[in-house]
Amino acid sequence: MGVLDDVRKWLNDVPLWKELGTIPDRTKALEEKVAALEAMLNGKRPGDVCPFCGAQSFRLDRVDMHGDREVWKCTDTACGKSREIRHDLNAKNRRSGTALLGGNRR
Repeated sequence: MGVLDDVRKWLNDVPLWKELGTIPDRTKALEEKVAALEAMLNGKRPGDVCPFCGAQSFRLDRVDMHGDREVWKCTDTACGKSREIRHDLNAKNRRSGTALLGGNRR
């Protein structure tokens, strides 16, 4: 058994071999962290970051004007601010092809 003992001693001197022994413990710890994060999400998609308070609770509240106007609202009770985003300004009108600001209007 002298050869096997020599190989074991040699493997114990290799840093990668020592690190391979810690993989099961690290894998278990990572699985527990992922399970905790999934439990925090509770099956919901997290909100965007609120530009006012920084909380990750900025969500789409409503869409108007055939998708050209969006209203986003912070669902954090301390903030509660909202922002309107217009996609139709400085763009071509979908039906007539003319610009909505300036240009030829009917």
